[in-house]
Amino acid sequence: ITNGYDEIANYLARGIEIQLNNPVTAIDYSSATAIVTTNEAEYEADFVIVTVPLGVLQQEQIAFQPALPVFTTNTIENLQMGTVNKFLLTWDTAFWDTDVQYIGYTPEEKGKFNFFVNLRKYSDTNGLITFAFGDYAAQTEEMNDAVIVEQIMAHLKMMYGEHIPAPTHFLRTRWKQNEYTYGSYSFATNGTRSSDFDIFREPISDRLFFAGEHTIAAYRGTVHGAYLSGLRAATQIMKQQGAYALKP
Repeated sequence: ITNGYDEIANYLARGIEIQLNNPVTAIDYSSATAIVTTNEAEYEADFVIVTVPLGVLQQEQIAFQPALPVFTTNTIENLQMGTVNKFLLTWDTAFWDTDVQYIGYTPEEKGKFNFFVNLRKYSDTNGLITFAFGDYAAQTEEMNDAVIVEQIMAHLKMMYGEHIPAPTHFLRTRWKQNEYTYGSYSFATNGTRSSDFDIFREPISDRLFFAGEHTIAAYRGTVHGAYLSGLRAATQIMKQQGAYALKP
């Protein structure tokens, strides 16, 4: 995808009514009609599909009535939310080999800007994207932009010399601090079982459904996993209504 992941979301959202700036604070599924409460309004629904990231569930940002079953809350606690942060730098003129796709670097600290994606391979932008992983990704969220750029430039200067120019623009993510994500993706850790991810497959009270990359064992942590889990939840609802199932 050369023009942004939002192209996928925009395509899938065609013809769907979407309320922006309405973060959900509560879901009451105790009766035949569920009530979804946001910061601005209440919405009634026959079914509710919860697609918020695992990190939001772990932070208990949404109050469920009745409370989620124990096996669901145990799964939410058992899974982990990882962080990968992305950093974009652009220049007026490229000083690197613009024909390559990736530029690798081996730092002393794990996860610290250890490879770069060359945007000139795909576009006219003189830009590089680099990443922070694991513990170092969390550290970067406490660092200001100037320090981040200095650290990235130190790696680039090791490869291309001390006299390369400073970037003209800089853009970054802070996924762990983002109140709508609290991380980048779910992952398994010691004691996690594949069945933990599959817990989310089962609807609660035939009214509350879950979807997202953290709800599908075979494709957890991926965009296509999130997409397929959405089809799964929609199919479950359609079956309850006697309609045909969806296929990818």
